[in-house]
Amino acid sequence: MLYNYNTPIYARVHSKKLGLLRWTFSGLILAYIVFYSMLYKGGYLKEEAPIGTVRFSVQHTGTHQDTHQPCHDPFEAGCVLPQLHATKDLSYCIDNPNSRSHKKFPCRHYDATESTTMFEKSLLVATRITEYVQDRVCPWSTNGKGNTKACTNIWKNHNEEPPLTFFVADVEAMTLVLDHAIDTPTLGVTAAARTSPQGLLLVDNDATCASTPGQHRLTAPCTILPNKTSTADAASTTNQGLDVFTVNTLIHAANDGRGLDDPTTFASNHSLRYTGMVLVMFIEYSNFVPWYGVVDETTYKYRTSFIKGTGAKNMEEEYLNAGHSTRLLQKKHGLLLAVKFTGTIRSFDWSECLMTLTTSLALLAVATTIVDALALYLLDSDTGEFDKIKYQDVRLGGTNVGRGKRRVELERGREGEKEEEQNEEMPLLGGGND
Repeated sequence: MLYNYNTPIYARVHSKKLGLLRWTFSGLILAYIVFYSMLYKGGYLKEEAPIGTVRFSVQHTGTHQDTHQPCHDPFEAGCVLPQLHATKDLSYCIDNPNSRSHKKFPCRHYDATESTTMFEKSLLVATRITEYVQDRVCPWSTNGKGNTKACTNIWKNHNEEPPLTFFVADVEAMTLVLDHAIDTPTLGVTAAARTSPQGLLLVDNDATCASTPGQHRLTAPCTILPNKTSTADAASTTNQGLDVFTVNTLIHAANDGRGLDDPTTFASNHSLRYTGMVLVMFIEYSNFVPWYGVVDETTYKYRTSFIKGTGAKNMEEEYLNAGHSTRLLQKKHGLLLAVKFTGTIRSFDWSECLMTLTTSLALLAVATTIVDALALYLLDSDTGEFDKIKYQDVRLGGTNVGRGKRRVELERGREGEKEEEQNEEMPLLGGGND
């Protein structure tokens, strides 16, 4: 009806079955609040996403001639590069006599300075380079004298020579050194790779786990411990060095164990070495341990992901004369590695704790709702006794109607039974004188 008004009625129902259900659901919800939401997930802590910066260093791994120890600086005296191959031994080079499913090209050995282009939070390691030697055909205006006619082109290939395309040899043997740090402006927590415990690379494919040297777990998931740069003081605990990964390890970890010579996902007649590829490295920082809480030492870990369906390219030029009329243009395809900082940094906060606690405690009302639904539609579906207790229709200033009327009649019947019982217990007046 138009002027109906619903108000809750509290009824105390004496039922072991319903009472047991009520306490069971309440216990499960309390366990969820205390153990999962608060202790395991840290719901009482304030969270902030870290802001990070990273510095890359790409170089070939060398060995000292005298000490035979690894060296990460090829310009260091006595550091040699034993991992470089002759081009005839590389399957993708035209000097190699063996057949190959993808087209071969000439190969050149480039060091990291020549093959790597650095960006703010990413870098491109060239795997294929196409070179153009070009002459300017639209000259610049000098002495106020411009061109006598409109230019149809700005550059043309020198002497109509075709461009030269070649592969960069031994890209996989290069190493990547990561120097990164994070800050949380609100919480004031800072951390860095130099001062934090060494991070692990998380791998989710069996091929990489089985093929990585020094890896004891041969099936996924596994963790790969990176090499470390040498520290200034071996006994120092404040400078723990930087993490070093080979490019080959990062590619295999992100691409299900496959390398640069596997086909691309968008051009099956070419390999990833030809088109390039995009990898994203996630650096996840955290200072929280489930069941324990916030710890003093902030840790981090690495994950890699291969972005399918796209390649990577960058254009670079070098002028060959003082008048800028001749240039060398290089179109570089290769491995684009982008870094993204993830994770959360946490700190105790009373307002966050109270907000999470009060929100979670509201779930206790769900226990009553579930028990009511079970009592109405499953346990009491035949007799309808619980329905009569829970829902009553009452007209103010008049008589009870509907289920409320049956409820009032039931109460009156119970009152009559009580009066009869009392009358039976009372002694008859004057019965003792007869």
